[in-house]
This record gives sequence, structure tokens and C-alpha cells, in this order.
Amino acid sequence: MSTITIIGTGNMARTLGARALTGGNTVEIMGRDQAKATRLAELLGDGASAGAWGAVPAGDIVVMALLADGIVPTAATYGDALAGKIFAVDLPGAHEGKGRVILFANNPIYRWQNHGEFNMV
Repeated sequence: MSTITIIGTGNMARTLGARALTGGNTVEIMGRDQAKATRLAELLGDGASAGAWGAVPAGDIVVMALLADGIVPTAATYGDALAGKIFAVDLPGAHEGKGRVILFANNPIYRWQNHGEFNMV
């Protein structure tokens, strides 16, 4: 299976982490609040660990489970550490009543990929 890093410590991160573990993957949780990341990893149980904020994500797949306004600053924080990783952004859109948008990219840092180069599911 895969190693998945989830950046975020809220409800989306908990749900995605639980589903990933159920599928036999290992999960790394990263968040600005290290205590929250550690608590979430402990809640998720075996196969989950907490990574340090700003460190290179251990996962082959990186998921940002953040509110929309936190995505760009977080991507800037991680910069080149995201290069070569399978990258997904989960935008819940629930507060707008529009459902979910999940965006996949293999190198989200480059500006040209902001213009329709992403596969949408």
C-alpha cells in the first residue's frame, strides 16, 4: 500500500486518515499545532504517526485537508518538498453548499499548473 501524508488536523483530516488506514495505508498527520497532530495520530491508532510542521512529508501521496484560505500559504511553506509527490487538495465547499472539489497534481508548486493543468475528480 501507500504512505499518505495529510496536512491538517480537523474533521477532513480525521475522516481521510481513517479511510486511508482502513485501506491498509500508513498515514502521517501534519499540522501547525503539533499537539493536535499528535492527538489525531493517536486517535487514528496503529499505522498513523504525527510529523513535524514544515518537515518534508514522508508520504508518497500528500493531501491538504485544509480550509481554502489555508491552502496557498501551506503550499508555499512546503515549497519544493511537494515536488514529485502525488498531491491532492480537498476543498469541502460545504459552507457554500456546492459539495466537494478534489484536485490532483504531481507538482503543484509551479504556476503554470494553476491554469487548467489539473485532473479533476
